[in-house]
Amino acid sequence: GLPKINTADEAYAGLVYAMKKLLAIKEEKSKITAFDYSSLNGDSAKLAIFIDRILRENFEGEALTLVIAGLYELYMDSITDNYLVEVHPVNQSGASSKEVSDLDVYKDEELFIANELKDKPFTEHDIRHAADKVIAAGKSQMHFIVGRHGGCNNDEIHRCISEYLSKGFVINVVPVDFFVPTLLGLIGGDVDIDYFMKFVLETAVETKFKEETIAFIGRIADEQFKDKTRRD
Repeated sequence: GLPKINTADEAYAGLVYAMKKLLAIKEEKSKITAFDYSSLNGDSAKLAIFIDRILRENFEGEALTLVIAGLYELYMDSITDNYLVEVHPVNQSGASSKEVSDLDVYKDEELFIANELKDKPFTEHDIRHAADKVIAAGKSQMHFIVGRHGGCNNDEIHRCISEYLSKGFVINVVPVDFFVPTLLGLIGGDVDIDYFMKFVLETAVETKFKEETIAFIGRIADEQFKDKTRRD
């Protein structure tokens, strides 16, 4: 058991000893939690800066589509082996019989996440049309991601969200500048910039996006990542 304290001097000595021990523990903890920014893996921040630059442009919605597709590719690759991030040509609704939304994400060959992408002004009708297609595909929720050039009356948005919630369907109308850091956070620290760029550029070519869009993304990548990014 604890030693008995018989005198005031012993009590004081014990208090001093205890205080020294507490201070020593506090100092050790501060060493553990201390860090400097040079020790951080900054790839997530580098990719976020690159994405910010891309999203300033529109290219008829192609910039927004490619950025979100690239982030989903990284996210799905981090959680499963059996997935597909399916990008549909912008402004060509129904180009594929399988198409549900602008950006369909499949996991284990089942529709996993449906995403409507709008980088231009839209209306309540656009939200309803997108939601009804996803409901028809058997899903109970969707993301409606709004680019920097997009927008809609807030009353219309909230009216739609409330109405569909009462039917059991969740519409997440979210600005891209909220959605990007959320996805980056889900991906975690292991962000492969090379892989992101390769997927984005190959997808742009395969989906027949405009040459202007592809050239712009390639140029910004060269400026920002220099020899970090290899596109071969």
